[in-house]
Amino acid sequence: MDTPDFLVKYGPLIHILEQGEDDLEVIAAERGYTRTIGRQWRDTHCKAVLGYLRAIRTDYEVLWQQTSAKAVSDAWLGTWLGDVDKDIQRFERKVRLYVIVQRLTPPPRRGNGQGRVRKLLIGISPKIRGSDLEQILSTMRRIHQRGGATVFLP
Repeated sequence: MDTPDFLVKYGPLIHILEQGEDDLEVIAAERGYTRTIGRQWRDTHCKAVLGYLRAIRTDYEVLWQQTSAKAVSDAWLGTWLGDVDKDIQRFERKVRLYVIVQRLTPPPRRGNGQGRVRKLLIGISPKIRGSDLEQILSTMRRIHQRGGATVFLP
């Protein structure tokens, strides 16, 4: 079995988190944009982010089930499993707060960019860096390789 490339699988999530605001501003500048469209975009955006978050957790749980017995005798593997679990929990908290702020934030008006309220709320939203997620996913790949995992969820 090939080693999974979690970075490829979750690359779209990194884009969504890092470029989502820019994407919304481009949409808001388009002819025919309404705040209803902005709300629909926001709702879809939040559902996609939460769906990816659940998938990451599921992938980790499958990985843990397949490698935890071996981790008892492999200190590196045990350390990586524990570190990834903590990192995922931290990432989940940031993402959930991000989603709450997104849902509270009014969508922009057409061609108006970010209004003051939107800027304020987005400004207090936790900054989620792609590098944080890349680190988690790279370690998950190392766990998969070292732990001899045989299942990868596409």
